[in-house]
Amino acid sequence: NEMMESRGLPTELRVRMRRYMHECVVAKHQTAQENLLRNTISQGLQREVARNSQRDLLKLIYWAKEFPDEAKMELVKRFHPTFFGPD
Repeated sequence: NEMMESRGLPTELRVRMRRYMHECVVAKHQTAQENLLRNTISQGLQREVARNSQRDLLKLIYWAKEFPDEAKMELVKRFHPTFFGPD
């Protein structure tokens, strides 16, 4: 806030900056959680967590609906949270 005020940024730009910074923190937090899971728990437990946490996402991937569970879990393991801010 202080930095934006000292630079005389307009209110609309300040709001966009705050939103971007908030979303960036959330994405970093998700990445840290993912790294913790990948580096500390067994493959079987990782699959179980993925199966439960990504269930809704997998339903949206029409071309993977007929995949065997093992293939779906391998697909989920390739997902990585990525954040792209507004232009």
